[in-house]
Amino acid sequence: MFQKPNIKNILVVLFFIFGVIILLGGCSSAESSQQPTAIGEPADSEEPAPEPTVKPLPEQSVLYEKRIIYLEWPEKIKVGESDRIQLILEVDEEGKITPTVSVEGNKQESEPILIPDLYENYYLNVESRLDIAGMDVLPEGVVSTALIKGKKVIFAWSLSPRQSGIFSGTVWLHLNLIPKNGDFAQKELLFAKPIKIEGTTIFGLSSGTARWAGVVGTGTSFILGLPFIENLLAWLYLRFKKPSIIKTNNL
Repeated sequence: MFQKPNIKNILVVLFFIFGVIILLGGCSSAESSQQPTAIGEPADSEEPAPEPTVKPLPEQSVLYEKRIIYLEWPEKIKVGESDRIQLILEVDEEGKITPTVSVEGNKQESEPILIPDLYENYYLNVESRLDIAGMDVLPEGVVSTALIKGKKVIFAWSLSPRQSGIFSGTVWLHLNLIPKNGDFAQKELLFAKPIKIEGTTIFGLSSGTARWAGVVGTGTSFILGLPFIENLLAWLYLRFKKPSIIKTNNL
């Protein structure tokens, strides 16, 4: 004989599946909330500096230091979470460095570059800036640090999307040549890379809200799965159904 489906078991299964899906989606790419900082101190002005005109180097025989610029950034970030972009200026005299992504799914861009070996007569300084609208970025504005011969330089930013969508931006890197004799400084553009990052949600929810929804769904399926819940639901059903039956009989 055909048996009616057990409504309680159906609810348990549905709530459990919903809770697991939401929890997995909300927790799959949760990152540490620590805010990475870029090496160097932020410049006093937060307004984007005008792009400089590249000036010729001093008229003298110049040797060059071989380096490689490496940029790594995430393709997607969940709304409510943060991720990081990293820009590295590494010494590569032999030209054998092959950068690889540190986080699976990230994108990368690298290119070799020659830095004038003027360390004796100049103070060399590198500064970088991340411009991207629609995201919270730390640190903001221009960050800079001294460039020391043979030493690696790392810039890093923490960023978080305010809403879902595609966000376009640019990572800038400049070299400042500051003469030790007090003459005017020179500024050169070393690197400018346009990037795109997608802000995503889970069923239209931010990651934090999705995780809470997953907890509620999983908890509900657990409660519905307890043995006494079936008796309680049956009692409630009869409790509210009985008056209607009596009313019908009276008629």
